[in-house]
Amino acid sequence: MTTSIFRLDEIRCDGTFAEASRDFEAISVVRGHFSSLEKAIAAMKRNASETYFPEEIYAYLVKEISVDGNLGDVDWLSVRSYNPSGNFLEACLQDYNLANDFHGRNKEDIHFKVGDIVEALCYKRIVIGIIAALPPTPEDHFPVLDAMDDSYLILPISDNPDDHIHIPPTHVFRLQHAISEEERVGLQEKLRAR
Repeated sequence: MTTSIFRLDEIRCDGTFAEASRDFEAISVVRGHFSSLEKAIAAMKRNASETYFPEEIYAYLVKEISVDGNLGDVDWLSVRSYNPSGNFLEACLQDYNLANDFHGRNKEDIHFKVGDIVEALCYKRIVIGIIAALPPTPEDHFPVLDAMDDSYLILPISDNPDDHIHIPPTHVFRLQHAISEEERVGLQEKLRAR
């Protein structure tokens, strides 16, 4: 009996700036619900080779959803990210429904470091920023953590020095859009001022 399904989301970005910001607009398109991760991955690879405007595909997310979950906000059982060709990037395998049950991300599964300039999928935007803190690890011995704590702290390009966002590892990507030297220096200064 199936206890979960896998939703395939295609994230598209045509490089259009979001209104009055340095962020990029992102569109999430649900490409299907599948009975297994393998079927979702196969559909993703087919989609990547057959889609219109493949240059606009930014990434894919495969979100595992409980079949018998509540109809309100969806709390993921797991999330995986893939590049536009369908190659695996990152996974958050902690059940978002479980409180106080996350013990930290293994160090070898943390692929960025403090000071890296990255892009982050934040709702319907792709934000450029600098990593200010890493996800907690088991060695940090935090007494109470849940899946929402598995995140990077990112300082985005912004005029507000206090702006920051917490982004799960599956939603953080290597820098793909060009930034100016002034923006790079501004992010590094923002990090030093923390």
